Amino acid sequence: MARRFGQLYSQYFKAADFGDGPKTFTIVAVRAERVGRDDDKDKLVVYVEEDERGITLNKGRYNALVDIFADDDVDKWVGGEIVCVPSKTKFQGRTVASYDIEAG
Repeated sequence: MARRFGQLYSQYFKAADFGDGPKTFTIVAVRAERVGRDDDKDKLVVYVEEDERGITLNKGRYNALVDIFADDDVDKWVGGEIVCVPSKTKFQGRTVASYDIEAG
């Protein structure tokens, strides 16, 4: 499915993408890549069979995946099933929409 560029396009999932509720995915790849314009270090990004966008891993999401798969070797996560669920988090002193990862 082709996506529009500009304001509607994002190559990564956002919290709003899970506003309808949990979504189940199958991991096909995990890569380190530069995320954001001002970031000077790579982040891990999970790619899934069901969508072309990636799931950026913050510390909480990474730790959730390590717990789910009982392994910190990201290559061993490929083929695994996960569920992204809407949540809230604190960002710059405000509560904002976010999403977490759970076992599939």
